[in-house]
Amino acid sequence: MPSSGGDGRRAGGTLVLVPGLGLGGLEVALLASRMRRGGWPVRVFWHVPWCGSLSDKSSALAALCRSCADDVVHLVGHSMGGDIVLHCLAAPGVDKPGRVVLLGTPVRGSATARRVAALPLGSRILGRCMNEVRGTAFVLPTDREVGGIAGRLNLGVGRAFGVEPPCDGVVRVDEALDPAMRDTRVVDAAHTGMLFSAHVARLVDRFLRNGYFEDRNSHE
Repeated sequence: MPSSGGDGRRAGGTLVLVPGLGLGGLEVALLASRMRRGGWPVRVFWHVPWCGSLSDKSSALAALCRSCADDVVHLVGHSMGGDIVLHCLAAPGVDKPGRVVLLGTPVRGSATARRVAALPLGSRILGRCMNEVRGTAFVLPTDREVGGIAGRLNLGVGRAFGVEPPCDGVVRVDEALDPAMRDTRVVDAAHTGMLFSAHVARLVDRFLRNGYFEDRNSHE
């Protein structure tokens, strides 16, 4: 990874990757590998996406964070995984400091999920946690630096449901970004495609190290 610390030197703290409504953790494998090559000790929050409430998942995430040997724990959540992170940080139980990066996370609810839920069996398809997320506006933690990355490549189920661009195919840019975020980026990637993007991995690495997506020595 062409970033500070990308020569394999150990980064500061443990990185926990939190996947969303997908494969429960397999989808973040490439991102995890890239971050490990950048020097990050990485742990994945494995979960069954369609089972369990938002509170169930956030409690399990808090337990995982407490089990990390490092005193600093950074959290990177993709899609619904970012909502799990925010819900987790809003409750007591995660005292270790660290930065947060949200990738395509619907911090202001999800128009796509609301339209899917209106279909027959739509709520069952989404699962309990996503049904809670779809109409919720999440509050960002005030004691942590939070970065947000949104995609503008409109390829995904949201397009079929008429979700307005700019959109990553599932989550709109205005649903994913919040003025309270320390730094934000909009990238040419679709919702799941962010997890396979080397550019996104570099942005995550920079923010976790420096609190900004911008490389202070160059511009992308």
